Amino acid sequence: MTSTTLKRAAAARRRRAASRRHLLAGSSREVLARIVDGDPLGLRERVGSGLLARHLLLDPDEVHLRAIAAVAAEAGGLRVAAELGAWLQARVDEAIDESVEELCAARSPHELRRGAWNDLATPLGLPSAAARAACARFNILPATERELFFRAVLERRSLDDLARASGLSLTELARRARRVLDTILGAGAASRGASASSQTTTTRGTTTMGRTT
Repeated sequence: MTSTTLKRAAAARRRRAASRRHLLAGSSREVLARIVDGDPLGLRERVGSGLLARHLLLDPDEVHLRAIAAVAAEAGGLRVAAELGAWLQARVDEAIDESVEELCAARSPHELRRGAWNDLATPLGLPSAAARAACARFNILPATERELFFRAVLERRSLDDLARASGLSLTELARRARRVLDTILGAGAASRGASASSQTTTTRGTTTMGRTT
């Protein structure tokens, strides 16, 4: 690559950075209006990469919206540091952390929007509400176990390949995989049971009220 090409590439990067900084100028309301449509800051790609890197099961659309809100809230009137990419990534990481916390704290499926849960439910063999509970439990497992699940289940890599790559025995990998699967299915089953119990209680209450009336 010639020096002229390098200079042109550097100039193009500076123009992109300047354009992005312009998006972050003004009040939080003004920033939000500029970045909410079209993803001009490339936050969606950062969200997807962050979820894959941390091996988390979350609704990427929800995390993306949180990241947009975080950027708008913190960029308004702020002189963004020279390393804009790192600053944006920090906001995305905050959005991911908040989404994990909210998913774990939600006590009812109605507290969470449906989002991607229907898509996640199918490969897990669970109803949508149960998939949310299973993913909440999955996201607080050790990082090594989450990575194993991604590699073996979502990427469909064989345990033999994973054993060679990790240096662990096939028996140990199989044991870990079984533990992760049991955790997910156990959380899903518990959610189904709680939902069925709630529906039964509601039905009984409705019937009793009808008889009283």
